[in-house]
Amino acid sequence: MRHCHCIVITLLALLLAGCAEYTAISNSVKGTGAAAYDQALSDAEFVICYAASVGSVRRRYGVTQEMADTYHKLCSAEGRIVRPGG
Repeated sequence: MRHCHCIVITLLALLLAGCAEYTAISNSVKGTGAAAYDQALSDAEFVICYAASVGSVRRRYGVTQEMADTYHKLCSAEGRIVRPGG
């Protein structure tokens, strides 16, 4: 019976150690994943604000005043290149 208790205690210790290791790995992946998603969002904003053609921006964001305002707020466009309908 004592032998069985040792096995249970050993298994619990391994399980807890495994959980701690899993938590450390999980936190590392979450941190790396978050950084990758932050960079992807930054890259997307760069494309929208600086790399897209004027025509594509006008076609996408010039549909309504609300869309044009959203583009200008996102990109801080001082030239107001997007106007609804044109």
